[in-house]
Amino acid sequence: MSSPHQHLDTIVLAGGRGERMGGQDKGWVSLGNTTFIEATLAAFTGTPIRPLISANRNLDRYREIAGGLGGLVVQDLDTSFRGPLGGLAAASVHLQSNWVFIVPCDSPQLGPCFAKRMLAAAEAEPGVDGFMASDGERTQPLHCLLRKSALQQLPNFMAIPRERQPGMMAWARQLTIREVNFSDSAQMFENVNTPEALASVRFADRQCRE
Repeated sequence: MSSPHQHLDTIVLAGGRGERMGGQDKGWVSLGNTTFIEATLAAFTGTPIRPLISANRNLDRYREIAGGLGGLVVQDLDTSFRGPLGGLAAASVHLQSNWVFIVPCDSPQLGPCFAKRMLAAAEAEPGVDGFMASDGERTQPLHCLLRKSALQQLPNFMAIPRERQPGMMAWARQLTIREVNFSDSAQMFENVNTPEALASVRFADRQCRE
């Protein structure tokens, strides 16, 4: 693990088109008195992080919130919206900590136990490339904790022609990944990417058993 006093780089994926949300920049979608990006960062309360926000719009707004936490905003190297891997590849050249959290901005129900449980898994099994959350039924590939060395392989991987390039799970299969069970709090991973899903969000419980 990184030094317990080191802030862990945390890549927040907010660079998509938001097509199912009517083209909105999902990071700035309002949710009660907060926004998706603020709710996502609040999930790391109690865990020192350095946010790297992957964004392609509203850059000044993102810089304000990232800069306040000692982080920065990273744009995709390829402007054609190549999905999560494009954002991760761009962020990979700015990493400082040995372990890196990755989360999307459209899971605003994520709670502080996510970081705690993932870090506990890494402490228990430090020799692997990373950890992905599981909601008990499905792996959540965009909710993970990966080694910096694994992420730094991505720019070369992204050089593969787009039509032949596999997605996040296919790339992850090249790594030694363990799953971390969050079946007691599966609601944290619900993607809020449509107006209908937004209307049903409840912050009833952002906690889970330690």
